[in-house]
Amino acid sequence: MEKYFVPKIDTPLEGVVTVPGSKSMTNRALLLATLSEEESVLRGVLFSDDSRHFLACLQSLGFLLEIDENEKVVKIKGTGGRIPYKTGTIDVGSAGTAARFLTAMLALSDGEYTVMCSEQREKRPMAELFNVLTEMGARFEYLKNEGHLPAKVIGNGGVCKD
Repeated sequence: MEKYFVPKIDTPLEGVVTVPGSKSMTNRALLLATLSEEESVLRGVLFSDDSRHFLACLQSLGFLLEIDENEKVVKIKGTGGRIPYKTGTIDVGSAGTAARFLTAMLALSDGEYTVMCSEQREKRPMAELFNVLTEMGARFEYLKNEGHLPAKVIGNGGVCKD
């Protein structure tokens, strides 16, 4: 197995990242921006149905966003991994990255949330992710079919478990 050395950095990182025109990369960048302690400015954001659902979910969770679709820019005030609202309902639509990434973020929080989705997304299994998150202390109440969205997510208290 290869081992990688990750240097310890004692000062905050600064840089510019250009987000390619990809809904998947856009959603990943949005999630990473919420985990920051600072404001992030994402440029070249692809505004698709999936990324709009992701953005709406972040707003529903209380994240402060400035969205300019014409300029393809999103500013996000990061909260260092803390979700501003401790309860709420989000709708991920059919977005796979939003469904997986946001469910994981909610499961590792200190809140209780309901994750809604489209009929198409309801058919997609999520049991593997739910099982891993349950092992980490999260709980799920399925609103329709076990192992699928929609579901209520009860976070593990924001504690990383081995």
